[in-house]
Amino acid sequence: MAVMDGQNNGKLVFIPAFIVVLVLWLSCSLSCIISPPSTQHDQYYVTHDTIPGAALPGEHNVPENVGSQVTAISWKNAHLYIGKTITVYGPVIDTHWAESSNGKPTFLNIGKPFPDTDRFTVIIWMDDRRNFVIAPEIFYLDKIVYVTGKVEEYNGSCEMIIRSPSQIFTR
Repeated sequence: MAVMDGQNNGKLVFIPAFIVVLVLWLSCSLSCIISPPSTQHDQYYVTHDTIPGAALPGEHNVPENVGSQVTAISWKNAHLYIGKTITVYGPVIDTHWAESSNGKPTFLNIGKPFPDTDRFTVIIWMDDRRNFVIAPEIFYLDKIVYVTGKVEEYNGSCEMIIRSPSQIFTR
């Protein structure tokens, strides 16, 4: 990339393209960190617990069209929806990236910390971790999150595996 430089009598100065790309990427990444979290998704949620057995409008990913409502289930009641695809909400209490374990999973523990079996855990496998601009164990810690996916049970705890940042919103 060539740029006119006023200090060098109008001579062209060449800037390697990778530096330009790096600067653009950093500026976009920093704007995500510096800007307060967007609240545009808040309008999609009715953040109350639903009655077990009731029809769940949240049995799909959060819709992108404005005006849609998705019922979010408290992490405390997620065990009532094992096998269902729903949106669960709660505070991320602790996190861990098990980079030396098989699959190098990232764990986001909602409601209660590990090893409490009453917690709700969001799992992001290493292959999917690449989809997140900022390390999930850092970005989501101490935030209230809304996570959409299938609730599973593993060793007495509820969990949800997510593959994309589009499945998790912060508040």
